[in-house]
Amino acid sequence: MKSRFIKVLSVLMILSVLFSFVSCGKSSIINPKKKNPVPKENLKIGMIYNYPLSNNSVFDTYHHEGVEAAAKALGINKDTQIISKNIRNFEDKTPEDIIREAVTEGCNVIFALSQEDQDACEKLAGEFPDVKFLCYASIKHNDTNFGSFFAKMYEAEFLAGIAAGTKSTANSALFIAPDYKTDSEVTLSANAFARGIIVSNPNVKPYVYVNNIDKYWLDLGSESSHVEYAIAKSKCDVMAQFAGTEISTGAAGNKEVFCVGFGKDMTSASENYCMFSLVWNWSVYYQKVLGDIINGDFTTASYLGGIKEGVVGISKLNEKACGEAVVKAVNSFLEKFKSDEGYDVFQVDVKDTYAEVMLPAGEDYTYEQLVSEINYYIFGIDLLLPE
Repeated sequence: MKSRFIKVLSVLMILSVLFSFVSCGKSSIINPKKKNPVPKENLKIGMIYNYPLSNNSVFDTYHHEGVEAAAKALGINKDTQIISKNIRNFEDKTPEDIIREAVTEGCNVIFALSQEDQDACEKLAGEFPDVKFLCYASIKHNDTNFGSFFAKMYEAEFLAGIAAGTKSTANSALFIAPDYKTDSEVTLSANAFARGIIVSNPNVKPYVYVNNIDKYWLDLGSESSHVEYAIAKSKCDVMAQFAGTEISTGAAGNKEVFCVGFGKDMTSASENYCMFSLVWNWSVYYQKVLGDIINGDFTTASYLGGIKEGVVGISKLNEKACGEAVVKAVNSFLEKFKSDEGYDVFQVDVKDTYAEVMLPAGEDYTYEQLVSEINYYIFGIDLLLPE
């Protein structure tokens, strides 16, 4: 009898310990300990832009507008707590030099807006453990103070493809790319544009024209002539672009080619032919990450946002240029992206130009693949190059 009593008592004691453990676990989940919250008045933000802010640096400008909007929402003083610097117009300074300047000027949060800045961020993150570094499209990070972020602009390019496939009567659509397959983000967008065409009208042939194969990014002086040449070669009647100026949009309109702008609402450059433009809303990201820092919830997990999160989208549809069919088709897929289920642009076997499967159906691209490994055009694209 005594032995049985001891056994029962032992079981009760074990159950009591287990219950206490589970209760503590639940409590820690509901009220997690904050990790080094930073009072908002102590934040000093270093924005490392690529170029001086202007109408031609729309990527930088959208980040500038985004961080200022986030600062306003969070009660951060944009005039005293945000320092802006740019990198690419200093021949005598490296990215490390520019970012180090921001740190020595008191910035404890650094946003670097180019993958080319990742090595500098990695080095300085080790040097300054109390400073948080976030680098756009970086494939490098650490577990404490260095993370990365990226936007799914390719989702909006897919909508441009839906519009092109729906609109084209010449069965030919053109994508203007500022770089060859060495830039994963550009190539990813070109592939998404082609996917949109295939989904909406497989009879339309997608062409990609690389207008700046020997130089990095855009040669503004010859951009218009490049577009005119590509339109003539492809015989297209619809065009999209990964170019942050209105030059290509205007050139398309002058040739009576319907087009989709990039980076900002470009309707004014071609009111009769620009159907809509692809845009960013970076305030969504900045408000989230700065709020996490203030609340002590900061992590270095890579951020990936798209249409559903509100980081990318499209401008108001220009119904005059779109026509009813394009408006209906684009809005239909826009709602799919925003739905709880979302929409996968690359939901079938992704094949390169040699018909080799690069991504099997049902699988998702990893973050690293999206930002650095899309170095192929998908099957069906024809490539055009300058003469």
